[in-house]
Amino acid sequence: MCESLYTLRDRLFCLFFAILMVGCAQAGKESAPTQWVDEATRPQITAENFPRLDGSTSAEPILAQIVCEFLQASCEWYDWIDGERRLVPVAKSMEMQLPTLNVSGTHEAYLSLIAGESDLILVARVPSADERALAQNSLVALDIQPIPRSKSVKSTLVKSPTGIRWEVRISRSMLTSASQTLAAAS
Repeated sequence: MCESLYTLRDRLFCLFFAILMVGCAQAGKESAPTQWVDEATRPQITAENFPRLDGSTSAEPILAQIVCEFLQASCEWYDWIDGERRLVPVAKSMEMQLPTLNVSGTHEAYLSLIAGESDLILVARVPSADERALAQNSLVALDIQPIPRSKSVKSTLVKSPTGIRWEVRISRSMLTSASQTLAAAS
């Protein structure tokens, strides 16, 4: 049992190490990271202009926390019907609107991005040769922004009375980087 947990832990660490944030850019254009002098110059991200997000299933808690961070919503863990625990953005009031999070899996997220159905994806690997070819044939340039796991995501194995689960915490620097990418996408 312990050996399988350590193998799972090693796999998850490798997976989070490979997490990438990918966005669309016009073909032939390089995108530079946006930097704000102060909060007054920072674009306001709201539910109305929030980029359409998609990603790998392993990135679901990170995507949820990004939504919570930028829209000042709370994030809560819920037990899902399939037995998994999921981090879910929760509106603070009845008037608060939150965007829908799509977590369609890595390959489907790339397809969604290339088809223009999403603006930004968070995935666990670089695009495959087939996905790059599809993007090129569709005249879509993929702007790949790697996010190092060691500085962005801390995952720990937590034992509880109901079993063992992974707890994921996202660093402020990753959220700042995501904010700049989100602002550029919106």
